[in-house]
Amino acid sequence: MNATDGSGAGRFSPDAAVERSPHWSPDGERIAFVATRPNDNAVVWRDVKKQNRTAVTTHEVAASANSFGKPTWSRDGQKLAFTSLVPGGQTYVAMDAFDGSAAVLFQGAMKGYVNLSPAWSR
Repeated sequence: MNATDGSGAGRFSPDAAVERSPHWSPDGERIAFVATRPNDNAVVWRDVKKQNRTAVTTHEVAASANSFGKPTWSRDGQKLAFTSLVPGGQTYVAMDAFDGSAAVLFQGAMKGYVNLSPAWSR
C-alpha cells in the first residue's frame, strides 16, 4: 500500500495462510517471512512489486518440522539469516536466498532460547 496515505492496499497472501515475522529486503522489492503449514514450517520470500500482487510466487529457502525465528536479509539482499528452534536450544542459519539448493552458508548451535532475530554485522 501507499505508505503516505494508505491507498492501494492489497493482500498477497492466501486468506488461510499463517505467515509471520516479515522482513523487507534492502531494496524494498521482496519480503521474507515464516510460513506455518499443516505439516511443517518454512522460511520463504516473495516479490512484492505492485504489478505482481495478484500472482505472487513464493520462494522457499528452508522447510522443517521445527519452528523458525524471524528471517533477516543481508545488507546486499542476497542472503537470509534465521533461527531454527530445536529441543534444548536453537540453530542459527545463513543461506543464499536465490540459488535454490538450500545450501547452508553458516550454521551454529546455541543452548537455550535467547535471541530469535539474528542480525547481520556487515
